[in-house]
Amino acid sequence: MFGGLNNKRPLGTFNTNQQQLKNKILKKDTQDNVHSIGGYKANRTMTTTNRISPTSTISSITSLPSISYNNSYVNTSNQTTNNLINNNNNSSNNNSPTTSSSDIDFDDYDFGSSQYSFAGISQPLELSFDMKELEDSTHASQVILEEIENNMAKRESTQTTLIKHNLQNQNFSAIPGRQPLKVNYNINNNSNQNKNNNNNYNNNNSYKGGQKNQYKNNNNNNATVKDIVRVHKEVPDLKTISNSITEILSKVYELPATVAEIYISRGISSLYDWQKELLCSDYAINGKNYVYSQPTSGGKTLVSEICLIKNIVSYKKKGMFIFPFISIVNEKARSLKEFGEKLSFPVDSYYGGEGTIPASPGHRMMVCTIEKANIVINQMIEDNKIHELGCVVIDELHMVGDNDRGILLELLISKLIYCGNGKIQIIGMSATIPNIGNLSQWFRGHHYQGDYRPVPLTEYVKVGNKVFDNKNNEVKTLEGTDENRHLVELCAEVVPDHSVLVFCASKQLCMDTALMLSKSLPTHVIQSNQEERENMIIMIEGSIGAKLEENSKKMIRAGVYFHNSNLTNEEREIIENHYKKHVLLILCSTSTLSAGVNLPARRVIMRSPKMGPNLLSPRNYKQMCGRAGRAGIDKFGESFLISDRNTEKHARFLMTSKIDILYSNLDTPNNWTRIILESLCTKVSNSLLTIFHFITFTLYVTHPRLPPAKKHMELYDYFKEQISISLKLLVDKKLIEVFKDPKLTIQQQEELEKDPENLIYKPTKIGLASFKSTISIEENDKIFKELSDFQTKPFYFNEPLNLCFLCTPMVNIPQVIDWENFRCLLTGLKDTKAKVAEIFGINSEYIEDVIIHGPDLKSPRLLKYIRFYFSLALCDMIQESQLSPTASKYRIDRGSLQGLMQNASGYAFTISLFCQTIGWSELNALVKLYIKRLDKGAKEELIALMEIPNIKRGRARQLYNAGFKTVKSVASATESEISVNLKIDNKDAKRIINAASKLLEKKSEELRLRASEYILDNKSQIDIESKD
Repeated sequence: MFGGLNNKRPLGTFNTNQQQLKNKILKKDTQDNVHSIGGYKANRTMTTTNRISPTSTISSITSLPSISYNNSYVNTSNQTTNNLINNNNNSSNNNSPTTSSSDIDFDDYDFGSSQYSFAGISQPLELSFDMKELEDSTHASQVILEEIENNMAKRESTQTTLIKHNLQNQNFSAIPGRQPLKVNYNINNNSNQNKNNNNNYNNNNSYKGGQKNQYKNNNNNNATVKDIVRVHKEVPDLKTISNSITEILSKVYELPATVAEIYISRGISSLYDWQKELLCSDYAINGKNYVYSQPTSGGKTLVSEICLIKNIVSYKKKGMFIFPFISIVNEKARSLKEFGEKLSFPVDSYYGGEGTIPASPGHRMMVCTIEKANIVINQMIEDNKIHELGCVVIDELHMVGDNDRGILLELLISKLIYCGNGKIQIIGMSATIPNIGNLSQWFRGHHYQGDYRPVPLTEYVKVGNKVFDNKNNEVKTLEGTDENRHLVELCAEVVPDHSVLVFCASKQLCMDTALMLSKSLPTHVIQSNQEERENMIIMIEGSIGAKLEENSKKMIRAGVYFHNSNLTNEEREIIENHYKKHVLLILCSTSTLSAGVNLPARRVIMRSPKMGPNLLSPRNYKQMCGRAGRAGIDKFGESFLISDRNTEKHARFLMTSKIDILYSNLDTPNNWTRIILESLCTKVSNSLLTIFHFITFTLYVTHPRLPPAKKHMELYDYFKEQISISLKLLVDKKLIEVFKDPKLTIQQQEELEKDPENLIYKPTKIGLASFKSTISIEENDKIFKELSDFQTKPFYFNEPLNLCFLCTPMVNIPQVIDWENFRCLLTGLKDTKAKVAEIFGINSEYIEDVIIHGPDLKSPRLLKYIRFYFSLALCDMIQESQLSPTASKYRIDRGSLQGLMQNASGYAFTISLFCQTIGWSELNALVKLYIKRLDKGAKEELIALMEIPNIKRGRARQLYNAGFKTVKSVASATESEISVNLKIDNKDAKRIINAASKLLEKKSEELRLRASEYILDNKSQIDIESKD
C-alpha cells in the first residue's frame, strides 16, 4: 500500500487574516475531550457529518512569512508577509467554498498541511496525529515555526540592525548546502509561485563566511568529478513490464546486465509483485525519500540494494547502508563485494576501528553501524562533501525508538534531511512500523506498507502439554508433563528434513538446551551428514587455535549447536554456513539472532515469553516468528511460544497484540543537550532560533509528547524552555560559549546579551572533541580528566599495558570478574607491568577487600580495577597470545574476549578523535597505533599484511617470518615462493597474491583520488580568494 505526501484529503479553504490564524493555532480549549485545532473544535468522537467537497481547492491553515538566513542574522520582510497574505486572500476567491467548523468531518482529514519549499524542494509536510494524544500534538511544526517567526519579527529594531551590521562576516554562516527555510502558504498547486520561490533560492545560494573555507557557491564544492545530473524519468506502466529482474534492471533502472546476472546466480530471477510496484514507483526511480515496511523474509533488502547500486554506478555517488549490528555489517559487506568487484566500486565496512575517516574519495559503498555512520556523516558535513552522498539506506529503522541508540539514529537522519538539499535519497525500512506515516513525514517523503510473506506463517502457543493456535483453538496434546521432552518432540517432528531455531532467554540456557537436545534426539535424526560435521569440528578448532570441548563436539555430531556472544566471529561464520547447508539441523540462540543475520527455519520455538529478566515485547516476538519459513525451500512456517501458567497471559497477549508505535527519544535532558551540541558543532545552527529551525527536522515534531508536569505549556514555550536549559548546561560545562564580536563595545555586547535570542553560540575545543568522538556529554568529563591525567604520569614506551588500560572502554565491558584470579595475576606482574599497575593505583589491598566483603557497586574504584583486569588480557592479545588460552587465563569465554578487543579498538578510535581535536598530537599518535592492534590482536609489524583479505594473524606471521613483510612484497612474489614458504598449494598461493595485488590497486586509486581532490580544493580556494 502506497502512502505519501497529500495522500489524504486535506483541510478546506479558510479565509482569514494572519493574526487571527496565529491565534487560532495557538488556542487550546480546556473543555474535556474537546481541542482546538486551527481554531476549530474537534471532539474525540468525531460525529460531524457534513464534509468538504473533494473538489475544494486547498489552502494552508497558516500564513507564515518567508524566513531567510544570512550569516548569523535573521531578517523578516514585512513586504513578503503582506504579499503572501494577499496571495492567500486572493486564492480564497477562486470559487472555492469557504467552510466552517460544522462542515468538517475530521475522520477523513489530516490536521493541517503546510507546504515547505526547503533547499529548492516544494513538498508539503503533513502532520497527522492520534486524537487521544492531540493535546500534546497540535500542529507541532506549524506552531513552532509560527512562534519562531513571531519572535523574529520583534527583532526588527535598532538593536537588530546593529547585530546585522556587526555579525555579517563572522564564522557562523549557514553550512554548505543549507538554505533559507521557505514556507509556501498556497497549497493549491500555485506552480508559478513555487517556481519563483525556487528561483529566489537558487539566486541567493551564496554565503560569505569569516573563514577561508567558507565557499560562496556550495552546490559543487570539492567535487572530484563533475556531478551527473539526475534526469526525471516517467513512471512505467506496470501492465507493460514483467516481474523479470533482468527486464526491470535494464529497462527501468538502466543498470548493466551484470547486476541482474548476480541476482539470478543467487536464485532471484523474478521479483514479487510488491517489489516490482515499489521499484517502479516515482519516488524509487527518481531518487526521492521513502520509508517502507514488509514482514521479515519478505525480500525488503533487495529494493534498497538496487537503489544504492543505481546511485553508485549511474551517478558516481557514494552509497551508505546502515545496520544496527556489526554481524549484519560484515554479512552485507561480503554480499555486496561481488557487485563491487564486477562493477568497479569499492565496498568498505565501517564499525569499531574499521573504516577510513574521512571517507575515501570516489564513488563507493559504505556499510556502517549507526555509530560509525554518524561519524562519517559529521566529517562529510564539516568538509563540505555531503553532496558526495547519493543514497543512504537505514535498515531496522524501528531502532529509532530504542532507548539507548535511538537518539543517535534520529539525529543522523535529521542531519541528512537538513543538510542534503534533497539531493540525497534517504530510504528507511523495517519489518513493521505502525505509524509509518509519521516517519514518511519526517523523511519529507513517501511510504509503502505491505504484509506480503512469500511463505505463510502459523503461530501457536504451548501451555502445559496443550498447544493452541492464535484463535485459542486447541490443536494438539503432547505426552507427559516434562518440558524438555515436549521440546524434543516439537523438534523431532521437523528434523532432519527441515531446520529448527530455538530461542532461549539466556546464553547459558542456549548451551544447556543444545546439549540436552543432542543427547535426546532420536538416533535416525542425528546420523546424517557425519563426515561434514567432523570437518566442521576441524574448521572450528583451526579458527580458535585449540581443541573444542567434548560437549561441543557431541552437539555438532548430533546436528545441534548454540549461537550466542560466547562464540568468536570465525566460529559464528562456520556455524551459520553449516546451518544454511543443512549440516546443522537445530540452532539454539539468544534474541540477537532474530534481528541479526538471515538464518530462517521451518519451525521457530521460543522457550519462554521472556528474554533475560524481561518479558518479550510484541516487536521482538514478531521478529522471532518472522524467521519461520524459508522462501523457495519451505511451503509454510510455524512458530511455537512455550509458556507456563505464570506467563500464559503475556504469551496470549503477544500472539494477538499489535506492535507499539515508534516514538522519538529526543525528550530527555541528555538528548536535548546532545542534539543541540551536534547542531552547533555541525554549524546547522548557532542561536536559539536556528536551533528551533533544526528541531523541526527531527522525528519528535511529528508526534511531540510533553511530560505530564508540562502538559499545561504551549509547545513553543516548552521547546524554548528545554533549549534554554540545555544551552545553559552546555555553557556551564564549557562545551559551548557565547560568541563575542570584537567589533562591539562592552556596552553593546551587554545590551545584546539581554535578549537570549540575540546570542550567538559556538562550540569550544572540548565541545568539538566530544562531538567528533561521539562521546556522550555524561562521559565527557571523566574521559577528559583521564586523558589529561595520563599525560602527567610516567610513561613506559616499550610497555603496551600503558595504552591498553587507556583504551579499555569505560562502558560495554563485562562487570563480573574472578577476583581470586585477579589477585594471583597482580601478584605475578613483573618489571614494567608492575610499575604500570602502581602508576594507575592498582594494589592488592583493594582486591583483598573485595574478596572478603564483596564489591561496592557504587565505588568509582571498582570500574578502574575491572578495566585494569581486562587491559591485562588485551595486552596479552596484542602480543599475539592465542585466543583460547588467553580466555581461559582470564576466566572469560572466547567470544567475550574477542568482543572486548573490538570494543577496545572502537574506543581507541574514539579517544584518538578526541585527542586530535583537542590538540594532544603526541597522545593521539600513540593511541592510533593501537586501534588496529587491538582489533586484530597482533603486533604492529603484522597490521599491514592483515589488511590483505582473508589473511589472519597466523598466516600473516608466516608471511612475515618468510620475508614477505609488506603487501607489495606479497603481490610481487611468485606462486612457488608463497607455496613453498607457507606450505600451501599453488591455488591458495595464487589467491593470496591476487588479493595483495588488488589491495595495492585499491590503495593506489585512493591516493590518486585524494591527490586530485586536494588539487581541486586548493584551486577552488584560490579562485574564491581572488574574487574576494
